[in-house]
Amino acid sequence: MLRNPRGAANVEADIQTAIGRLSVHPFSGRAQGEAGVRKAVSSRYRYRVFYAVDNAASVVQVLAILHPSRQS
Repeated sequence: MLRNPRGAANVEADIQTAIGRLSVHPFSGRAQGEAGVRKAVSSRYRYRVFYAVDNAASVVQVLAILHPSRQS
């Protein structure tokens, strides 16, 4: 059970907004060291969205979503 369902919904909405921006501006995220991988950051909660763009298929593939305090 979630401790704060409203908080969880807010985080989810923030991440969904960040991913939605990628559908309009797929190359807006910063390129990472690994070929083809880019990183976008959600506005409010600062989650990192790692993704790749397939231009031929017009697809943005989300690879991982991480919070900076949880990265090692």
